[in-house]
Amino acid sequence: MKKILSTLALLLCFTLTAQAMTPQEAVNAFAAIPALGHSTAGVAVIDLDSGKIVASNNLELACMTASTMKTVTSAVALGMLGADYRFETPVELVGSINDGVFRGDIVITGTGDPTLGSRHFPRHPDIVDEIVKALLDKGIRRVEGRVVVDNSFYPFPGYNGNWENEDLAWTYGAGVHAINYADNEVLVRYTLNGAGAVTSYSFSPSVPGLQVINRANMHAGRSSFDVRLEYGTPAVVVMGEQRAGSNARTLSNPLPDSMLMASVKRAIKRGGIEMETTGRAAEKGSAHSLLLTHQSPELSAIVRSLLDRSDNMFAHALYKAVAVRAQGRTPGRGVMGANIDSQAADAIQHWLTKRGVDAGALYQWDGSGLARGNKASPHFFVDMLARLNNYNYGDSTNAVYLRDLMPTANGRVGTFLAGTPLARQIVLKSGSMNAVQCFVGYYPASKPRYAFAVLVNTFDCNRPTLKNHIGHLLYNLFNEK
Repeated sequence: MKKILSTLALLLCFTLTAQAMTPQEAVNAFAAIPALGHSTAGVAVIDLDSGKIVASNNLELACMTASTMKTVTSAVALGMLGADYRFETPVELVGSINDGVFRGDIVITGTGDPTLGSRHFPRHPDIVDEIVKALLDKGIRRVEGRVVVDNSFYPFPGYNGNWENEDLAWTYGAGVHAINYADNEVLVRYTLNGAGAVTSYSFSPSVPGLQVINRANMHAGRSSFDVRLEYGTPAVVVMGEQRAGSNARTLSNPLPDSMLMASVKRAIKRGGIEMETTGRAAEKGSAHSLLLTHQSPELSAIVRSLLDRSDNMFAHALYKAVAVRAQGRTPGRGVMGANIDSQAADAIQHWLTKRGVDAGALYQWDGSGLARGNKASPHFFVDMLARLNNYNYGDSTNAVYLRDLMPTANGRVGTFLAGTPLARQIVLKSGSMNAVQCFVGYYPASKPRYAFAVLVNTFDCNRPTLKNHIGHLLYNLFNEK
């Protein structure tokens, strides 16, 4: 009964305040709600025609951004690389072919493509299948040698140094390597006995070299599961309190290069090609020939996917790609240094500043927003969105705008907005982490008239209630405008 009364009170609040307001009155009403009494709530709304701020609260205050930082990374990556850019992963044969027998190394060189084997692009050609087909097309029926995956283009480790250690083991904390495969995720199965020993473990797909280590306290009555990754070992480390028995979790994979190598070997045999892994490197001076160059989906498709799903790994891969382009590097011409992430931040600041965006209130530590040190002001976001509103990342025959790649608000800003026509007329990027809830975007989706940013750090209510308050703010700002 109490829950019903609370819901009715909330709906009544929405009904009473869902009336004609000026933009500033709507923002003032939002900033005054009790749930924000101890919060940092930054809001900005800009008229795209005049370039003027029409409503604000804490306009210049830098706030934690969470995943709204993905709009910054995506916008600059599109600008520097182009909407039609594709990552390219070369595969070479180093050795000789005689009478259908290849002796030597099959070498896959990583260039940072986040989409290799990704489940999010099921219709896109898979690099593993392409390798097998290319071998067969060359008449190769037997391989004597190795599958070599060159993961050296990006520095070790793959994760950003500003991410929280407890995030790294989970799929949303997957690192970015020169070789990324199957979304850098893996299904881990393991069994513990009563003494805490790991009696068996497996990874699906297989990841040679990865271990499971138990450091949990065994508890007969309860299980409080937690994990960490050890990159140096490398291992999945089970922590907390565990019961004896079998467990399964999908976690981030610190060795995607190993997974790809094992997947290629299996596919070669499955494709009817005999394979004898000799363990010997190709002879010095062996001939190099290009077997194939795998291409990713176009960058615009990658951005559309990552903004919709808020994919941290994809976004941080674009962040690193920005640094690569800024440095003019390519695989085979040196490797990226340990400061690749700071190079990306500098390149993004430079690109935005050249286009008139005041990036003084942008503090970027990664490409995805996972680092809690990421901060930006509401003014920065609306200034960026306003200046890039008509920036065409495509060409005269295929125009691509950032707003076209952003998802609609439907289902993302609480139940209140989802029940209104505005739900599909607003495009936005959300961002959330512990004590942070943010939204930045455009209204209307086609030919926008306004850009907005709502950045809330800490709040005295649950997240669904806050989302409804933000939805109500957007309703008061844009309904019937």
